Amino acid sequence: MWYRPGMGKRGLVIHQGALGDVVLSFPALVSFQRQRDVRLTLLCARQIGRMAQDLGLVDCYYPTESRQATYLFQRHWRSEASRFFGDFDLIIFIGYSQTVVAGLQHNFGGPTYWVTPRPDITDACHVARHVRKGFEEQGLLFVSREMPEMSGALNSHVVPGLSVPAVDFGRNGELFVLHVGSGSDRKRWNTESFVTVAREIQANGMGTAVFLIGPAEEGLITFLKKEIGRYGRPMVLDLDRSPGRAGQVDLDMAGPCFYLPTRDLREVISLLKRTRCFVGNDSGLTHLAAYLGVPTIALFGPSSPSRWAPVGNHVTLLRGVVDCRPCFVTSSRNCEDPRCLTGISTEMV
Repeated sequence: MWYRPGMGKRGLVIHQGALGDVVLSFPALVSFQRQRDVRLTLLCARQIGRMAQDLGLVDCYYPTESRQATYLFQRHWRSEASRFFGDFDLIIFIGYSQTVVAGLQHNFGGPTYWVTPRPDITDACHVARHVRKGFEEQGLLFVSREMPEMSGALNSHVVPGLSVPAVDFGRNGELFVLHVGSGSDRKRWNTESFVTVAREIQANGMGTAVFLIGPAEEGLITFLKKEIGRYGRPMVLDLDRSPGRAGQVDLDMAGPCFYLPTRDLREVISLLKRTRCFVGNDSGLTHLAAYLGVPTIALFGPSSPSRWAPVGNHVTLLRGVVDCRPCFVTSSRNCEDPRCLTGISTEMV
């Protein structure tokens, strides 16, 4: 067997998923490191890998944009690929590519484990629980629910038996971050409703509302400038990119309400350190905020909360109706009256 207590093994985890998928694999990865005394390297998208390393969730990372990732698609490894993978005692592949798995099993001398990142669309199992079950079934994790990392389950109404290690990075808590985007337009709550929530936050002196705009939502900046300008002065946070302070947020120029367009997860992490509450759709950033312990309000529509609810200590999940069958993975479009989203009122949020 590959594992012996105290051996200090090195493992490579290859994850082909987007931010939300990778975040929901963190509970299994952290438990694996704790139980097996394994130092992990993560091969995934650059932004995600750098974030995971910065948060101390893995020892180091390699981006999928690097040449090391191309080794996965070589039928026969050359010396450079063999040297790279030879530094690891085991490999865990979280993905769907049978080609990658076949190449690893053919070329890698140590044990290779394959875990699918999501359950079948007919399975209501939560994604994070599914990944952990994959680790358990292959002997990478103990099945016993009496393990320390299995106690104090978080979001127990959605993910029984699953806990998330706390990541406490000292939030000051004066900001309310609103993330209006998502990986799909089908999952987005009405943008005007986000603006109304921001207006109420400001009017009641609860804190400063920040609209977090990612690359997929940059087209909303013009709209937000116009809407925010009706009751406040739209401003952009000054993101300090000087050496040693990359991604740190300077709040000295904070106005009544402002927005933050960003392409850098380090900037998002810096913002979340100052966040009192995060409000967002079903998206990778909402999963990240929840995992980091930020009080999170997750707005769910056509996607399934039982499979995709964010996992964290302080998560409130809102959906417009409870009797509507999630259709995001079974239908190409929302229905004509998507009450799952439109039924979420600004008063509820």
